[in-house]
Amino acid sequence: MGGHRAALVDGWQLPTSKLLAQTMKEGGGAGVGKVEDFSFVQISDCHIGFNKGANPDVTGTLKKAIDRTNLVPAGMKAPDFMIHTGDITQNSKAAEFDTASQVIKGFKSEVFYVPGEHDFIDDGAQYKQRFGKGTLGNCWYSYNHKGVHFVGLNNCVQVDAMGNMGDDRGHNHLAVVDSTLAESV
Repeated sequence: MGGHRAALVDGWQLPTSKLLAQTMKEGGGAGVGKVEDFSFVQISDCHIGFNKGANPDVTGTLKKAIDRTNLVPAGMKAPDFMIHTGDITQNSKAAEFDTASQVIKGFKSEVFYVPGEHDFIDDGAQYKQRFGKGTLGNCWYSYNHKGVHFVGLNNCVQVDAMGNMGDDRGHNHLAVVDSTLAESV
């Protein structure tokens, strides 16, 4: 896998790793397949629907971020996928999810989602309708990509427990992680 590359974004040099899968390449992860080089994009906290002084144009900010992820510097490969790790919306409103969906579909590859607490204000009804299809329990899932196993968990169900990873209506997240990781090796 060798070293790190750096990308220049708006004058900032950002380190980009070829991924944390080196240990798998050296002998682990037999169940997920041969480890290959790839990159992905991670975004979060779009808060579509927010309109205060900190960011009065969150939709414009998200669009700008998506446009930038689609720009691939010469000599580099486009990211294989994007993971949005929560707070897609500010208030779990249908119109907020619709706006976010419209902007995010501008990303040129597959997108995976994990909800944030702002996406679960309505017990996740709007989130599940749009982004929860094919998930298990309360919106968790796992998948393999080029020899690396990914697990997406929802720790927003027990916000009063501060993201407790324990029992989620019969789905113990730590048991899910143990189980899915055991199956992947």
